[in-house]
Amino acid sequence: MSKKIKASWKIAGVLGLLLLPLFASAQSLGPEAKFFSADGKLKKSFFVFDSGYEGALSLAAGDFDADGKKDLIVSALDSPRGEIWNVEGKKIHDFFAFDKFRGGMEVSAGNLDGQGGDEIIVGASYNGGPHIRGFDSSGYKLSFFGFDSKQRSGIKVFAKDLGNDGKSEIIGFSGFGQDPKFRIFGNDGHLIKEVALKDFNKNGVEAVAGDFDGDGNKEIAVAGGYGNPGKVLIFNNRSELKSQFFFDKDYIGGLNLAAGDVNGDGKDELVLTKSFNGDGKVYIYSGDGWQISQFVAYNNGFNRGVEVAVGDFDGDGKQEIATVPQRVYQTELKSQKYKFVEVDLSKQTLYYWQDGRKLGSFLISSGLSKTPTPTGSFKIYKKRPLVRMSWYYGPNNPNNYDLPNVPWVASFSGPYTIHGAYWHNNFGHPMSHGCVNMRNSEAKVVYDFVDLGTSVIIY
Repeated sequence: MSKKIKASWKIAGVLGLLLLPLFASAQSLGPEAKFFSADGKLKKSFFVFDSGYEGALSLAAGDFDADGKKDLIVSALDSPRGEIWNVEGKKIHDFFAFDKFRGGMEVSAGNLDGQGGDEIIVGASYNGGPHIRGFDSSGYKLSFFGFDSKQRSGIKVFAKDLGNDGKSEIIGFSGFGQDPKFRIFGNDGHLIKEVALKDFNKNGVEAVAGDFDGDGNKEIAVAGGYGNPGKVLIFNNRSELKSQFFFDKDYIGGLNLAAGDVNGDGKDELVLTKSFNGDGKVYIYSGDGWQISQFVAYNNGFNRGVEVAVGDFDGDGKQEIATVPQRVYQTELKSQKYKFVEVDLSKQTLYYWQDGRKLGSFLISSGLSKTPTPTGSFKIYKKRPLVRMSWYYGPNNPNNYDLPNVPWVASFSGPYTIHGAYWHNNFGHPMSHGCVNMRNSEAKVVYDFVDLGTSVIIY
């Protein structure tokens, strides 16, 4: 039986914007949102979004009814729907921010007019123009394009009162495939400043703002997306580079950022999580690059990204850290004009993509637990139509093997390959010494599809 939840917001009479009272199901569905204190103690958890939803999410915190408690905003990166939840696990609203665009959206929150509660700030996600909108239950407060309206890589957004006047400015930062940069806009959408980010590639950037040194002014922290080393840049309130530090120079999966005074020292801390091939952990850093603490938000072999937001969700005067798992990494990759191979080990399935379209999928057999398939991002570096594969573990070792004429072999990392397997038919279950086994006919399809340099993403 459904339980009706009262909503204080009205249905807005604006085309394309719906803020609806909802009926919350008694059954917990969707990805798991968790709320932690700064020491990693779990305070609350519940499930958001739809049953079985496995897409990427955007996460933010906002106080929409000015009651001193932040609510959790969740939006999908592959559909135009967003949700607002309170910390008790009650869904307050659904919202749809765009008239015709049916793709996803990045979400933030800020007080644009300096009155009452926060407004929702959204940016169209991949496949959309860089369209930014701000609204509350009464309708739109602003609507403009942050970059060239002809671009179709979307725009990411973050709102913060940078001028200390009680009104939030909007930071718009480049999406996948665009020159790395961010722009600062006033609360009416006028451009204040643009900053180029030559340290990063074109795989998008993440940005947050906070008073990291306790001087009363807000700084902007920026990190690169997938393929960039794990570096964070800090810009002062004049948008000048102030400092930088490495989270992990060997990690190239991209970072998610949030900010808030989580330890009550009068300075905002940076809260970092990994975007891809992650470890389920939350890392807390000072603004000058010193790690303060870390804790595990998702365990049991979790190896994907974690989205994060910070706010006082329960009104106790302390900042909590909210997380939600990124079930599928880099949905943006699937909209770009090139090919790549994706391997989901949990589903024992290989997908191959080109020009934003999934061309097909096949069951595979990955490595056994004692000989696992490596996870991460790789590139095809060698192709051979037939290979003799053998491995010698020692005299009379039952794991020794010698397999002639293994077909359609595409190497992606050292000895690890995608190849046909004629010696078993148990696809859909781990069977290998670490390679990706496929039926011979299906392995040929993938072999013909990939080129040298084609990306292979395994998670």
